[in-house]
Amino acid sequence: MTNHKNTKKVWPSFIIYFSTTFVVTTVCSFCAYIPLLRTLSGEPYDQFLADRIRWALFSSATFPSFFTLIAVLIASARHKVRPLNNSRLFLCSLGPYITYCILFGYLFFSQQHIDLDSVKPFVSPYDPSERIFSEMEIALVKLSYQGDLNYYLYAISIGFLLLILYTGYRKHFFVMVQSSTNTPTSNRRENTNSIDSNKELLHEAEKLANTFAKPIAKDTPKTAVNFEMYAFIYGEGFDYVIINGGHTIPMVFDDNEGPATILNGIYLHINNLLYIRCDHVMLIDVKKKIVVISPLLQAIFDRINKESVKKKLFSYQVPGQSKGHYAIAPQLIPEIKKKLKME
Repeated sequence: MTNHKNTKKVWPSFIIYFSTTFVVTTVCSFCAYIPLLRTLSGEPYDQFLADRIRWALFSSATFPSFFTLIAVLIASARHKVRPLNNSRLFLCSLGPYITYCILFGYLFFSQQHIDLDSVKPFVSPYDPSERIFSEMEIALVKLSYQGDLNYYLYAISIGFLLLILYTGYRKHFFVMVQSSTNTPTSNRRENTNSIDSNKELLHEAEKLANTFAKPIAKDTPKTAVNFEMYAFIYGEGFDYVIINGGHTIPMVFDDNEGPATILNGIYLHINNLLYIRCDHVMLIDVKKKIVVISPLLQAIFDRINKESVKKKLFSYQVPGQSKGHYAIAPQLIPEIKKKLKME
């Protein structure tokens, strides 16, 4: 999936997400002045009604859009380091609305204690003219400081409930986060397409897995060991083996040994510090410099308990591809071809 396709997909989600937030915040902001509007009539009612509608539209167009941008950037940064779970994404999706409600809730609360006699229309200090405001303009300014906090709290509570019930709200937010991290939404479909288009390479990987499977059963029977080694992050003083459940253990080899030499060479060196078990290789594409690992191995990688190891491992993932796609270092391609007898 290309970035161009991601851009096409994210715009509808952004429009729907922003429009939903805009409508809810506009209604909530306007509701604070309903009790006051009921006491007005005639020209003051008409002018104040139009003034508050414009104010609600403007505030709901500017502040939520800014808060949405900040929320997406923060969630994307966190998602790149470690994928966010559903609960965290849910809270992030409601972040712009909650921030808006807190900001304007504080505004209505603080205005309750303002002396209305001291309230005057705003005059720019850079305006040289001494403008005289009409009584209607002064009255409208004073009315704008009389929003009802209780009505506002009722409105935002209803709005909060509606956004929780509307599952599409957080789904569209998740699409925006995924797009900014270049993470496609249809991982399973992309894996299937990649494997189907490279059947010959998959067949070679399966043969390799079958070749190495028997020596492991003879040399290290299940009754003799309590764990299995799935991959290594090894080299430059960063030496760990990844075992069951994503646990990491420091590993030290002799000078003439390394991950590529143990257990009859079952570990394949695919990048600077990354060695993976050949029987968990589903696809190797030396032209695109990509290795696709099994879902079981990827699930173990997702549960790695040491953050530095997990960060280093995920740095080898292919940008713009789903989980399970890892990059092959160009200098290692001849070694991989020789090991897999691809020449």
